[in-house]
Amino acid sequence: MRSKRIAPLLLAVVGLGAPLRAQPALVEQAAAAYGIHDVNRAETLYRAAAADSATPPRERAIARRELARIAWLVDGEAEAAVAMLSTSLAEDPDPCPAAFLLARVLNDEAARHVPAPGIDALAERCLAIEPGVATERVRALVSAAADLQPTARDEALAHAVAAWNALPADVRTGPAASGLQLSLGLLGADARNALEGWRNYLGLAATESLPQALRGEDRDGSRLFHAGLAQDASVEARLELAELLMRAGFEEDLRRFVADRRLLEGAADEPRRRAISVYLDLVEDLRADILAHDRHYARQGAGDEEAYEARLRERLRAAAAAAGEVAEDPRPALRRLFNLYGVIGRTNGVASLHLGHVVVDERMDVEQGDRRGSIGFIAIDNMIHNSFSGWLADGASGPGGWAADGTTIVQVRPRYLVTVENALALARPGEARDRFRQAIEIKRESDRAIARAAPISYLPGVRDRLRLAGIDDIAARVRVRVGDGSEFAPAFRRAFSDAVIGSSIGAHEGRHALDQLQFTGEAALSNEELEYRAKLSEIALAESPRLALSSIFSPLFGGSTGHGIANRRLATQLADWIAAHPQEISGYDPSISPLEQLDRLTNDQLRAIVQSLDPALRQSS
Repeated sequence: MRSKRIAPLLLAVVGLGAPLRAQPALVEQAAAAYGIHDVNRAETLYRAAAADSATPPRERAIARRELARIAWLVDGEAEAAVAMLSTSLAEDPDPCPAAFLLARVLNDEAARHVPAPGIDALAERCLAIEPGVATERVRALVSAAADLQPTARDEALAHAVAAWNALPADVRTGPAASGLQLSLGLLGADARNALEGWRNYLGLAATESLPQALRGEDRDGSRLFHAGLAQDASVEARLELAELLMRAGFEEDLRRFVADRRLLEGAADEPRRRAISVYLDLVEDLRADILAHDRHYARQGAGDEEAYEARLRERLRAAAAAAGEVAEDPRPALRRLFNLYGVIGRTNGVASLHLGHVVVDERMDVEQGDRRGSIGFIAIDNMIHNSFSGWLADGASGPGGWAADGTTIVQVRPRYLVTVENALALARPGEARDRFRQAIEIKRESDRAIARAAPISYLPGVRDRLRLAGIDDIAARVRVRVGDGSEFAPAFRRAFSDAVIGSSIGAHEGRHALDQLQFTGEAALSNEELEYRAKLSEIALAESPRLALSSIFSPLFGGSTGHGIANRRLATQLADWIAAHPQEISGYDPSISPLEQLDRLTNDQLRAIVQSLDPALRQSS
């Protein structure tokens, strides 16, 4: 695998932020340092904020939480992190983010038996705004049951199942809890439960049993689960199910499944057993190598990055060879043997591995106006790793994909799942939506200050209002079809995911494919022009133009990148249109800048504006 620079897509989720100040607070300075990989400076600033009596309680709690994250994630000191969090939670005015971190740390192998009084009460308290605390408590119970011998785990397993059933319905069908449902079904040899968790995690309909990339004439997921988990299952049936778990990337479940049934004992020359054994060794070895590199880089900066990349490539080559396929470039073999797809390269300047399991591999037909073409689309899931920056961010952000070549886009599905779950939390009345709306109102003041200084600027509050409006667009359509009951959450997840993929992949990347096919040689378009045109298509052809615009109107604004230049150009044109048509804007306020009123444009107006800017889109209407 040759090294390459990776330009990540859809990098971060938007935080709530705070009003602008003349001098950023210590915690804001620390977060900025951490964001550019300066962990040592971030730690120093967080310590100063935590120790300063003048630091407001909320910011002091954030500082302590982030110090605990550094201790656990970067330094591997899980027990120290638990102690820090247990102490600071009592004084935390907004304890749920820290409680979620604590619950995750407690599931670390190094802290599995460390007591943390009050975590169960916090799981209940945070259920409405951070259900991850309760989900992680269920994960701990699943692990405790799995640690026991199969013949002795009935009581522990029943306890874990009861805790899972106690989760809210929306949470149970989400990716984290549905993954646990799969685990519980496998541990209890309950095919129906395992299959339901599998379907929910992978976003499959009730009539589907396999993700698109794993479908085939000789494969039926439902049959594999029922046959492989039957009490009298044959070794062959169990190996078939184990292979499916491997190819989809459920590595921890796979380890438990083959260990419980001793499937890897003997017959090492049997291809299926050999592949599973090699895969499990590969994942373990890769993670050890990567963790050592990432922790060293976080504290000491770059070492020999080229040698590290070479070690990763050699690991992958050796694994393919051990499973029976020798090649200089192991990528085709890794795909055939383990269903792995990825790349090694520099992401945000750091040598990184992006490697996951393929769940979608298809070509998407593109038709815009009188032009037709296609674009490749690959979605990978259950990542073995997704870059140094993704690891260091610990779930707050991470690469969402990349362009594999001139005609294929790769999506890192777990990053999109985070976006979908965040949207679902805001799609219905409740504490999470109330808090988000309160934060939006706070941001109006900071937006006003930014706009006074520079009327054409990125405005975080406006983006949040556009995003909420787009979420409401999707939610309204879902309610028409399924109402607001138990079917709402899974239907919203599918609709929101389809809307995002349709606009960001089908429309945006499809426009790139069409423009690059048409404009070649000396007529080739510049990067900023390509991005500008793609963003026009992204809005015009979106199910919710307001949702699409909320991705475009982002912190990547201005500067020298193609995306930034295109974003600023489009924002300027939208602001000009608003200023020229005040009578057409509901609630127009002449006392504030046009861009502060971007969210007052309707979906129909947005479509009409971008079509007026692009003759090719007028032909699509």
